[in-house]
Amino acid sequence: WLKLIWAQGCVPPPIPFHQLGLPRQHAGHMTAIGKGGILLILASALPRARCFEGYPCSEKPTFSELSCPVATRAACWTRVPNVAWQCFDVPPVGVGEGEAVWDGFCKAQPLPAGSSQAYFDGICTFGEEVLAKTPRRRRNKYKLTWEQAREKAQRMIQRMTPAEKYSLMQGQGWAWSEASGWWDIKKWWYVGNTPAIERLGIPNLNMQDSAGGFRPYWHELVDTVTSWPSQLSLAACWDPDLVRLYSSALADEFKSKGANVVLGPSVNVHRVARNGRNFEYLSGEDPYLGAKLTETWVEGMQS
Repeated sequence: WLKLIWAQGCVPPPIPFHQLGLPRQHAGHMTAIGKGGILLILASALPRARCFEGYPCSEKPTFSELSCPVATRAACWTRVPNVAWQCFDVPPVGVGEGEAVWDGFCKAQPLPAGSSQAYFDGICTFGEEVLAKTPRRRRNKYKLTWEQAREKAQRMIQRMTPAEKYSLMQGQGWAWSEASGWWDIKKWWYVGNTPAIERLGIPNLNMQDSAGGFRPYWHELVDTVTSWPSQLSLAACWDPDLVRLYSSALADEFKSKGANVVLGPSVNVHRVARNGRNFEYLSGEDPYLGAKLTETWVEGMQS
């Protein structure tokens, strides 16, 4: 569907994660809590998908930053002002591959009644690359103001069904265990998971602990993760540049395992010296230090 410009060609199609010895493979939105950024999962050893070159949506006369959600890879566009584009993150069921197929599909989609023309003008693609089949998030090149972000969120909510809204308000991947009398995570799921809403370009969230490294829930992962220095030792360096370098390297490890949300950093301020989890916190005893280092930590994670 879209072509990825990368040294190894196109991004591979999804394959069962157990074939890799890694958690489920989902490219996604790498984020630290409170602030978003986008990183892409790449795997050079996997089979390639078929690709085609697309037409940049940014060159269309009615394009704006609010034309489509950030997850969009392609859209049926129209030159008619104030008419919403049809935005896609994955191909609709039943639509084949190839630029001509997609262009024909869009040109057959009717515009709302009362529009100055009957159908959409054709297909366009977002970013510098277009991907064949595999779900992928593009880096958002446009920094929205809070007002624009709220408007965009409201527009998205209006397009969602009640069931889709409910699906994002609860997690998945956990099951009640009679043996333990508590909820246990299912094999190879992340610590937190929400489903994707493909028709709206909303990706699934794969949330994983945490700032000290990728949490290995199963023995198979133990020798595939790094035990990073604690957040407290990082704070003791008083070095924002080092913090940024640290979190950037941490992001590489998380994205290689398919996680797209890091449940960190931990920034609790130390008030009780005997707290057994003080080593996890980036602030130490100083909230000002924590605030400064957290900013650079997030920047590194999103870089």
